[in-house]
Amino acid sequence: MIFRQLFDSTSGTYTYLLASRHGGEALIIDPVLERVDRYLQLVRELDLRLVKAVDTHLHADHVTGLGELRDRTRCITVMGEHSRADVVSMRVTEGDRIETTSARQCSPITVMQRVRSRSSPRPVTWSACR
Repeated sequence: MIFRQLFDSTSGTYTYLLASRHGGEALIIDPVLERVDRYLQLVRELDLRLVKAVDTHLHADHVTGLGELRDRTRCITVMGEHSRADVVSMRVTEGDRIETTSARQCSPITVMQRVRSRSSPRPVTWSACR
């Protein structure tokens, strides 16, 4: 399993890149717009195909990289069901699974969402399992 935690010091944001293996499909969580080139460089270095980009919540500390990643990779963009962001192509709710599976069916990764109430300003939390 590939797990990379990336940090943007300007916004104080952690971004996560997950994939089951080198050469497989990947997803990225909470991408920062100004770091998209770095994310795509890492995807290329690891011989990955970015298939999903996920924002756990609307961010006040940075501009999301979802739109740029979608435009450059044709990945699916994901947020919670109550998001009004127009860049989102897949909306998830509590208990939904966001899955990637490599073309060779090796080690799928599942990201499970745990959603807080709509009125809560706290971010959505995620867990990844292999």
